[in-house]
Amino acid sequence: MNSALKKFLFSAVMLNTTTLAMADQDSYETFGNSISRAFDKYVTVEVVSLLVIILILTVIGAILFEIRRSSKIKQELADLAAAKFDLQAEKMNLRPGNAVILKKIAQKAGLDDPGSILRFPQVFESSLDKYYESEKIESISNEMLVKISALRKTLGFSPLPRGLELTSTRQFCSGDGCTIQIPENDPQIYSGMCNVIDSEERYW
Repeated sequence: MNSALKKFLFSAVMLNTTTLAMADQDSYETFGNSISRAFDKYVTVEVVSLLVIILILTVIGAILFEIRRSSKIKQELADLAAAKFDLQAEKMNLRPGNAVILKKIAQKAGLDDPGSILRFPQVFESSLDKYYESEKIESISNEMLVKISALRKTLGFSPLPRGLELTSTRQFCSGDGCTIQIPENDPQIYSGMCNVIDSEERYW
């Protein structure tokens, strides 16, 4: 193939490519203008407002669904913990009335594991503190206080096993010896030995 023919073919190809490019550019412009007109026609203030409302409702729906799901899970865990408490109380041969009292104390204390009040004297006493503070110990009947005091013995928390530290003066037993130091920290104003004569829920 001679050079003149090559130049002719190359010129023809370049001309065809330029023409196609111009045609494509016109097509792109036409397409862009049609999209712009359609956008202006259909995307009005009302449409945008409707889309925003739909988006807000979708977000609110998702939040409400998550709240409901979390509440359901929380309730299921609470029911499971209550069932576990009932099983432990049954194994310990607790009377139904005593189990009801302990469950009420655990509920007032906000225990995630109500069964822990049956196993740990520290949990029992700390829960009692919250219960007495909530219910106002002065207004609780003597009969109820006697039942709670008896529960301490039933659960094996009075007297405490050796090696366990007392966390409440309610854990004192009659005849226990103790050292009184006033104030608790230095400098001391008074320090002396005493014997516990009697211990109740209100006083010792």
